Amino acid sequence: MAESILKTDEIRLLNNQVLMSDGALTSNVVFPAGHVIQVIYNQKTDREALSTSTGYTSIPGTDQDGAGSIFSAHITPTATSSKILVQVNWGGAGSAYMFNTRLYRDSVEIGSGDTIGSRTGAWMQTGDKEGFTNIEFKNNSNSYLDSPNSTSKLVYSVKVWDSRDSGTVYINRMQYDTDDAAMVTSTSSIVLMEIAG
Repeated sequence: MAESILKTDEIRLLNNQVLMSDGALTSNVVFPAGHVIQVIYNQKTDREALSTSTGYTSIPGTDQDGAGSIFSAHITPTATSSKILVQVNWGGAGSAYMFNTRLYRDSVEIGSGDTIGSRTGAWMQTGDKEGFTNIEFKNNSNSYLDSPNSTSKLVYSVKVWDSRDSGTVYINRMQYDTDDAAMVTSTSSIVLMEIAG
């Protein structure tokens, strides 16, 4: 059976709009709603003993390009109708009985629960100190579907706070620490997915 091969530099619509050029899709391509357009991933592999004496505090680190001083991930949506699915996973411990996490797009807090009376909102709250006071480790995970209405670069990050005593929050480690093979360093991650609107 004869083999058919079609070779072309461009694919155009009847109105002459270019859909593909040199093997790459152009901005004229419209994806169906719910389609994943791009995925961004960043991982933090070191550990922190982070003072939160001033309140919610950014986790040190970099973005997915290794730039900056804050653990974060950035994405530039291709359309204002796109949504951004944010998934954050981090593990650690607090020095008191609870610690909270807030999610930020640039400097704007997003995704938090309601403020009810004196009870402020947060994206995640974690109870601590169930047994041994300094050998606790909690995995914290949540997601948020953001509608930024933007095609500008967006930076997503989290801030943490020991909301009882404004003490130390431990990232990718327990409170207790010694130079021993049993004292592992875990990882934290941020995943951003642009979803067609």
